[in-house]
Amino acid sequence: MRVVEKYLLKNFSFPLLYTLATFILLFIIVDVFGHLDEFIRNKVAAELILNYYFNSLPIIVVQVLPFAALVATIYSLGNLQRYNEIRAMHACGINLFKVIRPYIATGIVLSILSHLLNEKVNPYAFRITYNLKEQFEKSKLQRGYIENVTLYGKDNRIIYARRYDIEKKVLYDLVILEQDKNQVITTKITVSLAIWEGKKWKLYGAVLYHLDPEGRFMGEPVFLEEKEMELTESPEDVIRNDILTEALSTTQLYHYIERFRGSADKIMLRFSVDLQRKRSMPSYVLVLTLIGIPFGLIQQSIGKFFCLGVAFATGVLFYGLNAVSLGLAKVGLLPPFLSAWLIPFIFIVLGIFLLKRCPH
Repeated sequence: MRVVEKYLLKNFSFPLLYTLATFILLFIIVDVFGHLDEFIRNKVAAELILNYYFNSLPIIVVQVLPFAALVATIYSLGNLQRYNEIRAMHACGINLFKVIRPYIATGIVLSILSHLLNEKVNPYAFRITYNLKEQFEKSKLQRGYIENVTLYGKDNRIIYARRYDIEKKVLYDLVILEQDKNQVITTKITVSLAIWEGKKWKLYGAVLYHLDPEGRFMGEPVFLEEKEMELTESPEDVIRNDILTEALSTTQLYHYIERFRGSADKIMLRFSVDLQRKRSMPSYVLVLTLIGIPFGLIQQSIGKFFCLGVAFATGVLFYGLNAVSLGLAKVGLLPPFLSAWLIPFIFIVLGIFLLKRCPH
C-alpha cells in the first residue's frame, strides 16, 4: 500500500471511529429518554437496562454506520481540501480517483462488515434484546414465556396462540385457521391447550368449525377432547418465527420462504420483501459514502455546515424513498428485488454524477 493511501485511510479512519461512537451514544441516549417513564414505572433494574443496550450494540452499529460513514467522508475530505492537500497531491501526479479510491474501498469493506453482523450476530442479538425487553413491562409474563404467537404454517394454516411456555413446550388458547388455495378460510379450530410430545402436538379441548366461502359457520361444531394434529411447526419454529424476520439471517429467511411457498401468498410476499431488504441493507454504507465524497470535495466552496446539512438531507431522502419503495412492494405494486435495490442504485448513480461535476 502506498504512503499516500495509508495517509488517506488514517485521515478517514479516526473521524469514522469517533463519529460512529458519537452516533451510537446519541442513539442510546435518545432511546433511554424515550423509554424513561417505562423504566421508572416498572422499576427496571439498572443492570437489566445496561444488559439490554450492551446486547443492542451490533444492531445499533448497523443502523448508524451509513450516516457515520457519510459524516466521516465529508469531514476528512473537507480537511484535505481546507489545507490544499488534494491540490498538492494533484501537483504530484495523483489524480482524483486515486484520492477517493481508499474511501470507496473502505465503504465496500464496511458494507461487508455490516453484512456479516446482520448474518452472524444480529439475529442472536435481536432475540436476546427481545427477551430482555419483555421484562421491562410488568404486563408481560415472567421470563420463559412468549405472548401472542403467530405462525404461518404449511398447508395454508395460520396459527395463533395467546401464550407459549418455552420450558414446558405448551401452547395456550390456540386458534388454527385452515385456508384453501385461494386463501379462503375453510376450517377454524379453537384449542385450550397444545402440548408438544416429541414429534407432534396433542390438542386438548379442541372445537372444530367448518366455514362457507362467506365466513359463516356450517353445521354444528365438533368437540374433540383430545386430538393429535400433524403440525409441522416444532417448538423451535414457534420461538424463531414469533420474532419474525429480524431474528433470522437472510439464509434462514430464504429457507423459510421456500418451505412455505404457496401456503399464504400475501404473507410470503411480505417476507420476500424483508429478505431483499436485509440483503440490500449492507450496501447503504457504500451508497452514503459515495454521496459524501462529492460533498466533501466541494465543502470549502459552499461552507462546512451547509454542506453537512445538504448531505444529511440527502441521506434522509434516501431512507425515505427506500421505505416508500419497500412499502409499494408489500402491497404488490413493485417486485421485491426491484423495491429493495432501486433506490440504492439511483443514489449510487447520483453520487457518481455529483462526483463528475466536482471541479477537480
